[in-house]
Amino acid sequence: MPEEQKKWGFPPFHATLVSIVVLLQTIQAGLKVYQTNLFRSQEIIENYISPAIIRYLIISGIFWTVIGLILLTGVILRWKITPRMIEISALLYSAYFWIDFWIIRQTEIYRGNWPFLLVINIVLIFYTFWGLSRPKSQLYFRQNH
Repeated sequence: MPEEQKKWGFPPFHATLVSIVVLLQTIQAGLKVYQTNLFRSQEIIENYISPAIIRYLIISGIFWTVIGLILLTGVILRWKITPRMIEISALLYSAYFWIDFWIIRQTEIYRGNWPFLLVINIVLIFYTFWGLSRPKSQLYFRQNH
């Protein structure tokens, strides 16, 4: 394999799938910030949601966008600590999701679907840990470029 291709190649399959999930979550968090600010600027959202919830949406969106960008940078630059950072972030995001789901959201419309969400959550966490522990994924993040 040519040195240049090894240097800038894509992550292995499992690490790529995990990275795609990180990318989608980062985009979703950024869109949450954008949408909240857009609705707030048009005074649409303020009639229905308290200012504290609006601040929560913006702060949590910014936080997860920044975390996602750091993780994606780590994948691209092959930081050795990236797999561990992704695993910790997956656990933290899972905790954030369930706290948000049961405490922050007060609508019952979403709550009937919680068993499905729990299964998806467990599968994604398991796959994240398993996929990043594969030998090719570990080798990818150990190589210096």
